[in-house]
Amino acid sequence: MSILQEFEKSIVAQAEVFALKGNKSLALKTLRQLGLDAWGELLWNMPDHKYPGLSSILPKMSSESVQNAWTGTHGRSLLDATIPFVRYVLSVSNWRPNQISNFKVLDYGCGYGRISRLMMKYVEIDQIFGADPWDQSISLVHEAGFGENFKLTDYVPRKLPFDENSFDLIWAFSVFTHLSPIVAEKSLDTLSKYLSDDGVLVITLRPFEYWDLRSDIPSKTLKELRDSHYSSGSSFFPHNRSEVEGFGVTYGDTTISLEALGKLAPQFEILDIERCAVDPHQVYVTLKRK
Repeated sequence: MSILQEFEKSIVAQAEVFALKGNKSLALKTLRQLGLDAWGELLWNMPDHKYPGLSSILPKMSSESVQNAWTGTHGRSLLDATIPFVRYVLSVSNWRPNQISNFKVLDYGCGYGRISRLMMKYVEIDQIFGADPWDQSISLVHEAGFGENFKLTDYVPRKLPFDENSFDLIWAFSVFTHLSPIVAEKSLDTLSKYLSDDGVLVITLRPFEYWDLRSDIPSKTLKELRDSHYSSGSSFFPHNRSEVEGFGVTYGDTTISLEALGKLAPQFEILDIERCAVDPHQVYVTLKRK
């Protein structure tokens, strides 16, 4: 997969020397001279026998089978789908210019940590926290080397295993595209308590047009989903999952309009909206506590 150019290879080689000498801090500082694309290529290929020093300090990438199971693709195509979201998150973090390296951030719904891998270019790893309700996800990020900042949460979180009002930035990629509206409401309320006063929350939503892609759903059900979105601003198609007591099936496919989001999360104001060119059915939304 790697197509690093000569000047990038030179940076990596210098970082490798520092890593082999046990100077992790200087190795990472050197490595951060890479652009985001090159950084992603390197992290996507860890461990790499050509760089034993860096392989010892950088998170191990999950297998192709895990990448496919969690995200539907792997390798270069997965990296290409991830970079636009990270660039967007960086762009909306500019309300505190040149300070992101000091941010304390939370990867909510972290999965196996693919977005955290890219954010390591900008934020120290001990300032990156993660949360996921699936124990397999947490096992994977721990095995990869992310450490104990990544923790298991409830499927309907009333609280998180972190300090409240402590995160400058929280992102939740492809989380609210799958939660039932009631669980989305509960989750947004909980997340609002963990943002710092100036913190922002970046989420993704699916628009109404998502249902045009679902030719696998019976036409009668599709009509009901479209009608629900028109009337209430949201639709939820549950997957064949176990129920959560008091909430039924909480995971499926979900569309939420911006108007419905405002009703689900009145404690937030919408700061910014962007449509992803690579995946137009992931709408990026930035929220700030009122």
